[in-house]
Amino acid sequence: MRRRDLDDEERDLWRRAVRDVKPAKRGRAPARKPAAASERGPRRESAPAKSVSPAPALRKSAPKAHRIVGGGDPSLDRRAARGRIAIDATIDLHGLTQAEAHRRLLRFVERAHADDARLLLVITGKGRGGDAPRPGVLKSRFLDWAEEAPLRAIIARVGAASQRDGGAGAFYVFLKSKGAGKIPRP
Repeated sequence: MRRRDLDDEERDLWRRAVRDVKPAKRGRAPARKPAAASERGPRRESAPAKSVSPAPALRKSAPKAHRIVGGGDPSLDRRAARGRIAIDATIDLHGLTQAEAHRRLLRFVERAHADDARLLLVITGKGRGGDAPRPGVLKSRFLDWAEEAPLRAIIARVGAASQRDGGAGAFYVFLKSKGAGKIPRP
C-alpha cells in the first residue's frame, strides 16, 4: 500500500496534536510521577491486584471434527440447514452412557424409519473443551454406529447440523425410503 502525502491543513493539524509530546528515551518508558494526595481524591480501599495472564497462543485451525457418512446429495445438508427440509424427529443423547445412547439411537432411528421419516436431528454434544479440545465420546461413537449394521441399511446420509440446530454437537440424519435396498419378490 502506498502512503499518500499530507496536505497543508493535515500537516498543521498534526503539528498541533503532537506539540506537547517529547520523545521517550530509547529502551525505557518515561517514569510517571505519583499524583499529590489532594489530586487523588478521597482514599478508597483497593481490591487485591488481579494477575494478568498472557494472551493465549494462537492455534492453527483444527480440521473439521466430523465426517460425512454415506453418499447422496450434499445439497441436502444445505437445504436442511436453511430449514427447507423439515426435521421429522429429534433425539438428544446428552448425559447418557455409550450403551444407553446406542440402544436409544437404534430404537429411535428404526421407529422413525418405520414412520416414513425423512430427516432426523441427532444431538450428541460437542465434547469437552479446555486447553486441548477433545471430540465428545458420543459424537465419535455416533459416527461409528451410523456406519455399522443395522443403521447402515436405513441411513442414507449423515451431515453436520447448522448452528441453529446444534452446530458441531449435532447431526442431520437422512433416512432411506422404506423400499430402498429391498429385493423385489417375483
